Amino acid sequence: MVATAKEVGLFDEAIRLAKQTPCDPKTLTRAARDFADVRPEFAIEAGRAGQVRDRIRALVASETDGERFVTRTLSRTLGL
Repeated sequence: MVATAKEVGLFDEAIRLAKQTPCDPKTLTRAARDFADVRPEFAIEAGRAGQVRDRIRALVASETDGERFVTRTLSRTLGL
C-alpha cells in the first residue's frame, strides 16, 4: 500500500501508512534514496529514525578533534 501511494504521488499518505502499518525496510530505503533530490522531505520521512540515528552514531564515533563536544553532548542519547 505504501509503494502504491508513493507511485501515484500521494507522498503524505504513503508516509502516514508507513508509520501505521508494517512496511518492508527495503521499500522505505529505496524510497528515501530515489526521492532524496526531488522530494527531500519525503525521503527523510521514508528513511526512518533508526537509519538516521545509525548515521549520526557513525559520524559521532569518527569525531577525533578537539574536545569531542558533539560526542559528549549526544553520547547518552545515542548510547555511546
